[in-house]
Amino acid sequence: MRQLGIRWPVTSLIGLEWNALTYAGHTVWNVHAEFGADGYKGGSKRRPRSEWIIQRDTHPALVSDAIAETVLGQIEVAGESARRQRIPGTC
Repeated sequence: MRQLGIRWPVTSLIGLEWNALTYAGHTVWNVHAEFGADGYKGGSKRRPRSEWIIQRDTHPALVSDAIAETVLGQIEVAGESARRQRIPGTC
């Protein structure tokens, strides 16, 4: 985004990455975990990918499946390492 001179909020960019399968032409349900008084069920905003419901090829793709899977793989790994680096009680 810096190279293109586009100034978007970081949270918008993260959302764009998490929606990679949608940009690959698929419709995805059941991504977000339930939220209650104690926060997200299971402690995470998103359910495991094994619980996602993916209906493939519902609309024209803007990116390939390979790119979408690469993006999702990278943000999943980044999220895991970020969780490990947090100091307890700070987030």
